[in-house]
Amino acid sequence: MNITLKYYCPCLIKIIYLFSFSIIIHLSLVSCNNPFAPKLLNKHVEGFLGDQTTLDGFFTNWSYAYNFKDTLVYGDLLHEDFTFVFNNYNVLGTPEVTWRRQEEMITTARLFDGTQRLDLVWPGPIIPAADSNVVDVIRNFSLTVVFSPTDQVTADGFANLRLVREKEGDPWKMSIWRDDN
Repeated sequence: MNITLKYYCPCLIKIIYLFSFSIIIHLSLVSCNNPFAPKLLNKHVEGFLGDQTTLDGFFTNWSYAYNFKDTLVYGDLLHEDFTFVFNNYNVLGTPEVTWRRQEEMITTARLFDGTQRLDLVWPGPIIPAADSNVVDVIRNFSLTVVFSPTDQVTADGFANLRLVREKEGDPWKMSIWRDDN
């Protein structure tokens, strides 16, 4: 009888260690919670973000995205087929230049990273020419870009936009932004 216990004890001890170790690993993975990490929200944050199913909410969110340099909020404003259009006045004949959503996101992220502060204000009223799910809006804006305390630029102009949504009640998305400034 002593011989049998002698052979089974080391195996039994290994099994107990492995079982205990696996329970500890499982409990540590299940209970991982960072109390300092913000929770992900699907709804707008009360007081900060607007209701993007309204035009006013769309522009509130755009201001929020620029003012807080939030590429997630900004990306949610852009339609998957987004196009940015502008005239390159540095080239003779002012050829029209366009880029798509991915380039817009990269350019905006670089703007956010390369500045100390941005302040986007929409001072005028929203004057849409609307269908129920497609809206053409020309709205004035004021954008202050602070690169450093001694280097800041303010640009005032008009945003010429086409906003779309699938159906009434869906959030507005920017499909075309034409910069005519």
